[in-house]
Amino acid sequence: MNIYKKKRKGQKTVTISPESQLLLDELCDTLKKLGIEVRQELGYFKGGLCMVEEQKIFFINKSNPVDLNIDLLLTQLKKENLGNIFISPRLRSHLETLEYKIEA
Repeated sequence: MNIYKKKRKGQKTVTISPESQLLLDELCDTLKKLGIEVRQELGYFKGGLCMVEEQKIFFINKSNPVDLNIDLLLTQLKKENLGNIFISPRLRSHLETLEYKIEA
């Protein structure tokens, strides 16, 4: 799910590192496994989780910097019950790093 590759008329081309793209994809896939739909939209919003007719939807703003969207996804994932979901060591490391940032 590469939301940063497409270029619309008048928009800057955004390059994203392969590592960031892999992390973004893994975060989106993990939220989907939890039953949360992930949508990428443009607009005047930061991004985050909302309920639409009892369906959880996580909105990603395409115009946000990649790091902000990754932090938003990590923060949401940290709030979810991950007991039955496989979390890769790399993703688990990012979740632990986020926990450290919040406590500091």
